[in-house]
Amino acid sequence: IGEIAGLVICLIFLIFMSKKLFKPLEDADRKQKQFIREAENELKIPLTIVGANAEILEKENGPSDATQSIRRQVRKMTDLTKRLGALAIFGEEAKDQTECDLSAILAELAGSYEDAFREAGAELKTDIQSGITVKGNEEMLRQAMDELFENSLKFSEGSASFVLKKENESTVLLQINAAALPEGSVEQVFDRFTKLPNAEGKEGNGLGLSYVKEIVRSMNGRTHAEVKDGAFTLRITW
Repeated sequence: IGEIAGLVICLIFLIFMSKKLFKPLEDADRKQKQFIREAENELKIPLTIVGANAEILEKENGPSDATQSIRRQVRKMTDLTKRLGALAIFGEEAKDQTECDLSAILAELAGSYEDAFREAGAELKTDIQSGITVKGNEEMLRQAMDELFENSLKFSEGSASFVLKKENESTVLLQINAAALPEGSVEQVFDRFTKLPNAEGKEGNGLGLSYVKEIVRSMNGRTHAEVKDGAFTLRITW
């Protein structure tokens, strides 16, 4: 009885101390997320004004290299602040999870991207099994899938394929085969603000796949990337 009482006291003490030890970290994380959200809101207005001024200049004097450059940088900064804001609130949004029709989301996005792939001289191939659902936040899941199509369009060299199927009763597999990547670079694709050699000259902020990984992780999914014979394959499983 004395040993059990001692263990109980030790357990209570450890729980109490762990709360005291981790509270500063939790407070720091909360303040950091709050700062990012506030910074995102503060940046929206000046970016909107700069973009509107560029449009006015183009209407008055016609398009120029300078105004087009301004518009590109505004789009880039707007996208960056939006993604940083989304990364800051993953904890809150990920809690609101329901059954999402992943098949329908992918089919809809594939249809909306067909013309863009065709204009880029690339082929979009899809093999989407119908009726596949995953538990998650539908808006965030749609954003992640849209990011995958956008990345495939940007970096595909001739074609990109999306395959969605059930591997067994409990595992959902989404596999994307797209751009060619140098051997040894695959570990960097999920790093934030990392731009690989094949991204030279293309718009982007290096947050795309890290954004996808965080969303998938928040929905109890796993991401795995590999490069074989120069071909890049991304596998997502639930």
